[in-house]
Amino acid sequence: MKLDKYIGAALGWMLVMLVVANAPGPVFATSINTPTSLSVLDGTCANTITFLAFQTLSPVVGSSVTGNICLMNNGAGAIYIIHSSQNSIVFSGLPDGLSSSWAISNSTFVKLTPGRTTLVDLVLTVTGPIISQQTYSFTTTVFAYTSSVG
Repeated sequence: MKLDKYIGAALGWMLVMLVVANAPGPVFATSINTPTSLSVLDGTCANTITFLAFQTLSPVVGSSVTGNICLMNNGAGAIYIIHSSQNSIVFSGLPDGLSSSWAISNSTFVKLTPGRTTLVDLVLTVTGPIISQQTYSFTTTVFAYTSSVG
């Protein structure tokens, strides 16, 4: 009888370890803030969004995940999305162990005339320990400039 109790407990712990070992990585989601002259669309440039959930990310250092958004100029004049010293996209509230970056068309800036769109890659990379079974949220803010000079 006592042996059955120990075998049952051992099998229970094995099941818990199996579930934890096969659990998905952490989930990351961002709310996206923009000026009124910009709309944020999904990666197909079809649907307006204010929130982006990334695919599950492995908690292993060096792992990364990319989320795509599309920016559309709703204003009356040209605006610029700049990727240099005057970054147009800023991430805030990222957890420790995670870094962020973004890219636009292999360029340092994109000029958006009214109605024009551009695809933006938002990249998250694990740089240190993070908890694998947790949901993290942070904020992404997009700035538009009236000149391409940062």
